[in-house]
Amino acid sequence: MYTALVTALDLKFIDFDEYLRTMARVYDSYLSRPDDLSLIDASERRWTSGNSVVYDKGMLVAFLYDLTITRESSGRNRLINLYRELFSKAPEPADGNEAIISLLSSSPAEADLARKYIQSSKELELESTLASYGLRLDTTGKSSTFRLNNELRPDQKLLLKSLGYR
Repeated sequence: MYTALVTALDLKFIDFDEYLRTMARVYDSYLSRPDDLSLIDASERRWTSGNSVVYDKGMLVAFLYDLTITRESSGRNRLINLYRELFSKAPEPADGNEAIISLLSSSPAEADLARKYIQSSKELELESTLASYGLRLDTTGKSSTFRLNNELRPDQKLLLKSLGYR
């Protein structure tokens, strides 16, 4: 779902503001349900329970990964590049979750995201995490809003431009 959103942004079907509004709607949906499972456990139960937290949390974790990967590469890489790498490897018998987590853990920051949000049942901490990326989460109204920080550092501007901010 996150890849579809990014593709729509890249193809200019949506603008950066709509990208952020969509992520805020996903966050509100995420908050509307209990989050007491790891993403791995939630994905295994997605067909047997009415709880779709796996989709909301998965999309938000993908967003955090995209921010992290893009910042660490100074805008040269995105999460989509990891999909290409995953599917271009020679097929070897492996546990799919382990293969993906291994790929998503190539740096300490990425490994921390995997540990906190994929392998454990930790709830997302977006408000504190987004600030370092030049974003803030406003939850004061009826619905959440992702906003740009009032003053962006040059590295934050580069990151956000790499994501589609103009």
